Amino acid sequence: MEFRCWICLEDQPSTHAMLSPCECVGTNQWVHESCLKAYCLQTLSDHEYRQPELSVRCPICRGGYTIEREAFDAPSWHELLRCTSTDRPLLLRHCRFCLLLLPLLVTSALSWWWLWTYWEDLHHNGPGPPLLVGDRPDAPMMDSALTWLPSQISALVSGVLDSALSRLRAQGEGSEPAGREPHPGNISHNWSSLYVWLQYVRWHKILSWVVMMLLGDVEGLLPPSGREFFRIEELVLSSERRAQLFFFGQFCPFFLSKVRHGMVVGFSSSAVVRFFVYRCFTSHVEIALLVGGDAIVITLLIDDWVTTLVSDFKLRLNLNRLRGGYFRIRSRHEHKE
Repeated sequence: MEFRCWICLEDQPSTHAMLSPCECVGTNQWVHESCLKAYCLQTLSDHEYRQPELSVRCPICRGGYTIEREAFDAPSWHELLRCTSTDRPLLLRHCRFCLLLLPLLVTSALSWWWLWTYWEDLHHNGPGPPLLVGDRPDAPMMDSALTWLPSQISALVSGVLDSALSRLRAQGEGSEPAGREPHPGNISHNWSSLYVWLQYVRWHKILSWVVMMLLGDVEGLLPPSGREFFRIEELVLSSERRAQLFFFGQFCPFFLSKVRHGMVVGFSSSAVVRFFVYRCFTSHVEIALLVGGDAIVITLLIDDWVTTLVSDFKLRLNLNRLRGGYFRIRSRHEHKE
């Protein structure tokens, strides 16, 4: 009678160096100890765990493997901290955290700096001249940030951003067709310019994430090993809490902002709409929602990153303990004994 390892599919006449670690029967019952250890190491490093304990389930019967301490001697720090094949998935995870946070941090820092400058000027010089219907706020000169992109992509992105900026100028916070009456929102020219800048930098934040996902998902732009670092959507979707954070903290405020823009552009002749967008959901409320959402997401995402970093460091130590023989996977027959 021969016994087959369900991982490497190698047959051997005895169960020497083989385990039956779960409730599987038949040809799936036996597995080489070395193959199972390699499978557990890869599974633990590829998936994100909140707890550093070594917990792996059989992919067939979904039963849990029992991993216990084998050697009571403490491993050396050289053994625990040495570079191994399972370090790459952990490194990928935290590089994606950096790439996910970077546009948020830059956007938030610029937003708060511009708001502080506006508040300081408001305190010393007053609100400034009022915005009149037909006025055009100054556009931020950020097109140079697109020069590193290929010419076709740069032209496309510039067109999209210019179109978005034109919409901002054409709506309530920019102007209306003609005439020199005061703006219906009773805002100043300084606030209108700041509003356009804050909207513009948010488009660049979204553009940064889109470019990262394109670099990670489109073949030919980067080598396969480099593309993996830019797949930030995998990091977001790997955690339900993280996905909900981005949905409520980024998508919802952005969606509400665009709904308001659409109401201003398409239905500004309605008295009800004008009352809502200029007296209730004003540009000040919109900016507070966007900036506040960014601040909350940054705080919770950094907390998530630190928690994951600590957990992954402890997990890495345990992976090296398992690799070095300080932990072992128990066979089902040992449980019965």
